[in-house]
Amino acid sequence: MKLNFLNVLKQKSPSNDIAEQIVLLEKKLLDVEKEKGKLKESAKELRQRKLCNEQIIDSQIKEADTLVKDIDLTVEAITESIAKLKEKLIATVEDEKEAKRVNAGKKHRELCAERNMLDEELARYHARFLAFAETILGSLADVYMKDGRLFRCPGDAMHIFEFEYKKAKGAIKHPTHYEKKLEYEQD
Repeated sequence: MKLNFLNVLKQKSPSNDIAEQIVLLEKKLLDVEKEKGKLKESAKELRQRKLCNEQIIDSQIKEADTLVKDIDLTVEAITESIAKLKEKLIATVEDEKEAKRVNAGKKHRELCAERNMLDEELARYHARFLAFAETILGSLADVYMKDGRLFRCPGDAMHIFEFEYKKAKGAIKHPTHYEKKLEYEQD
């Protein structure tokens, strides 16, 4: 991780890159604040020594003052950069949330359209099944279908049911609508 906040500010960057730069700048600010404390103490010490009539020339004091002013500007620059990055982070997070919301809406519409198509296909299978059952049971097939008895498999045909079920299940393409729906709900 290196400081690269100017490029992050200028370019479109993901929120995690912006947050990383904020953390790096905050660490840098702590280091600079420590350095500032040392420089201030050094500048005060020079003044104290001059007050005690030690051999301190004015240029040494001016140089120490300049270093303190320089580090003050550095602190100011870091603080302003952090503020700008935080503003950009807020805007970027909002943009990312909006993009996810739009994507979720699109995926939801796709799932709804697929579900409608599958419901129609299921209705076709029900109709075929009912028509076939009527050839065996007559009008009683509709009554049996409504109360669920029509979907019970006679015991002597259970092995055929299991075989056909495994065969049909093996032919199903994945991900199924249900698997897609679960994935969508987890996002």
